[in-house]
Order: sequence, then C-alpha cells, then structure tokens
Amino acid sequence: MEEVEIQVTYGRALKIWWSYLWRAFVLLIPVSILVLPLMLWVIPFPKPGHPTPQMQPNQIAPMLGKMFLIWLLMMALNVLLQVQAMRWMLKTTWRDFRLKVVSGG
Repeated sequence: MEEVEIQVTYGRALKIWWSYLWRAFVLLIPVSILVLPLMLWVIPFPKPGHPTPQMQPNQIAPMLGKMFLIWLLMMALNVLLQVQAMRWMLKTTWRDFRLKVVSGG
C-alpha cells in the first residue's frame, strides 16, 4: 500500500486524542490503586464514629515531607504512563489513516 501524507483534520485529531486519552486512563487505574494506601498512610483519616483528629504543629513538617515524596512518585509514574500510552496509541490503525513517526531529516 502506498503511503500518502494527509492533513490532520479536527475529526482525525479528535480520534487521535481520544485514542491517547483512554489508554492513559486505563494505565492510570492500577497505579492509582497502588498509591491509595500511601495516601491513607500520610493523611490522618478519622475512624468511623470518632471525631476528626487535630493535627499538631510538630506533625506538619513530617506529613509535608511524605506528601512531597508521594507527589514526586506520582509525577514520575504519570510521565512514564503517558509515554507508554503514546507508544500504544501510535500503533493504532484507524479506518482511514494511521500515524507514522518519521525522522525530521
């Protein structure tokens, strides 16, 4: 089949965007399930029937350090997942087109 360069119309752009978006979301679900226990460890949640615990000033700095580490982990995982979603999406063949990565030279 001969390869022909075509324009990326709004319809094709929407197909490409949706293809990327749902893949990124699917990859994010297991990571979110893994990170949820970390968040429960960091944030003091009240037990059912008990009042909300009051945070003491000496508890703030350690909690912020843990929150930063979780944020850093989430950002790194987010970048890796988005790259994987992009690689997965680039293998897709739509009815009237497919994407191909070519060198700029």
